[in-house]
Amino acid sequence: MRIIGEMLDPDEISVILGTKPSLSYRKGEVIRNPTTGRERIPKYGMWNLRTEDRFPGDLDGQIDELLGKVTDDLSIWKELNERFSLDLFTGLFLEEFNEGISLKPSTLLALGLRGIELDLDIYSGENRDEDD
Repeated sequence: MRIIGEMLDPDEISVILGTKPSLSYRKGEVIRNPTTGRERIPKYGMWNLRTEDRFPGDLDGQIDELLGKVTDDLSIWKELNERFSLDLFTGLFLEEFNEGISLKPSTLLALGLRGIELDLDIYSGENRDEDD
């Protein structure tokens, strides 16, 4: 789950949501990649909460886990939506070419009530020949 905004203060978001992020930074703060040592200066602030990868995948369970760590007060989520951009960015790695995923209505409703956009990057597990 990501919250992004030019004036975002990660400490404020942590207090509001009732948990610490997995990763956060402020606009203009120097960020160093721990692997490459490369530095960058972000143009916006970010507060990010993530779960561990699951094999096999369990997107409903991961979303439940994330939302279970933060407030369920919808008035707070409304305020956050008025000030920032909210999304749930998910990398979905499929084992087969023609494979899918579904989400329970309760999961979709929980995201929708909080104004959290679902952003999926989907990767196929199999290359398909152009001639098929």
